Amino acid sequence: MTYLLRGLSQVQKDKPAYQGQFGARGWWSEVIKRTAIGAGADPRAVQASLDEIVPRLMDRFSSSEGYKLFDDALPILRQLQELNIRTALISNSDSRMRLVLADLGISPFLRPVVLSEEEGIEKPNAEIFRRAFKQALDNSSHFDQAVHVGDELQCDYYGAQAAGMQAVLIRRAGPDGIQEHKEADEDLSSVRVISSLHDVVDWIYGQHLLLGVMGAGLVLQEDL
Repeated sequence: MTYLLRGLSQVQKDKPAYQGQFGARGWWSEVIKRTAIGAGADPRAVQASLDEIVPRLMDRFSSSEGYKLFDDALPILRQLQELNIRTALISNSDSRMRLVLADLGISPFLRPVVLSEEEGIEKPNAEIFRRAFKQALDNSSHFDQAVHVGDELQCDYYGAQAAGMQAVLIRRAGPDGIQEHKEADEDLSSVRVISSLHDVVDWIYGQHLLLGVMGAGLVLQEDL
């Protein structure tokens, strides 16, 4: 997992929002190549295998075959809906994420779904947060009437704050927290942190917020 996150981080920096000649497929080919080589694989063998490996992995991670919901995800989405609090999703993902959300049965709870590949920008760019907000609510609403809940300090927490939203960072305990985007030296002393989605519902309702925006890593995890 360390090698994957490292490869992912490198490619996100070099080619943000799935930029490149071959789109998402080429982008993920580079992630897979860097991950494998970083883990010690022979570079020539990796290059020779990409045409076989990449389509298989992209197919797997285009449905619920490659992902599973966190236990608190669906109950919380239903509870927020019952409280008349809109929920949206912003993800630094390609368009396959729409297929995943539909297959997992949570698309009806997320309006809108805003994806970096489709928008041409990605978190922490404040504009992608503002686009999601404007699609979800009318122009009379203010950005501070929304909260973004995510698992990445820079992209999610500070990105949302820069857009004028309120922000919450999740840090799940145990195995559920393994895939979170954590920084080795992150300082959370002044950060609003929760340990599960249950922790945020009362806070959202108590603050009279209109919109809860989530990152994909908040509701689903890779089923490796």
